[in-house]
Amino acid sequence: MDSLLEKIAGYNNIFIFGSGNVGRHIYQQLISDKVTATIRFCDNFRYGEHVLGAEVLKPIDAHKNFPDALFIVGSIIHFAPMHQQLRDMVSLIKISLHSGSKQKAE
Repeated sequence: MDSLLEKIAGYNNIFIFGSGNVGRHIYQQLISDKVTATIRFCDNFRYGEHVLGAEVLKPIDAHKNFPDALFIVGSIIHFAPMHQQLRDMVSLIKISLHSGSKQKAE
């Protein structure tokens, strides 16, 4: 986990894409690990709400308002389409927790 924490240390804003069980677990783990970035959710369905006290935005609004944020896909079952949605939105290098490496969106 230290390697992952080192990778995300340079980000001021983190969005967990998906506010379901996996996304909530990631949120709680980041809080437990005392990550200093502002952590929010983005979700295609629950935007406008708060989950675990964190704001939930539409993914496109999150990217427009925080273009330098780190986006973490918070789903196992829907990882592929969610990851593709992010790739379609961003052309920056981001960290993919699925592969544990940095990837450049095409």
